[in-house]
Amino acid sequence: MSEQMENLMNDIFMNKVPASWMNFSFETTRGLASWLDNLKQRLEQLNAWKDEPSKLPTVTWLNRLKNPQSFLTAIQQIFARKHQLELNKLFI
Repeated sequence: MSEQMENLMNDIFMNKVPASWMNFSFETTRGLASWLDNLKQRLEQLNAWKDEPSKLPTVTWLNRLKNPQSFLTAIQQIFARKHQLELNKLFI
């Protein structure tokens, strides 16, 4: 077994998110089980938007977004355009 495989196995055994997986993921201090559950919820939310993009979600879980600030900025932009307001005068 290679050293990388052994490190991966040790991280999984210790309920830690392997460092090699973190290169493709969001920063977190969660344990592996909680991280996997959160990742599954993120995918479910994105798939719901993908399947029905014209349907407005009644709830958006910000903790399931990789960059929640960009989502909030997009909402501000839509609101500003709809109501003909200046974007820099809006605040969250």
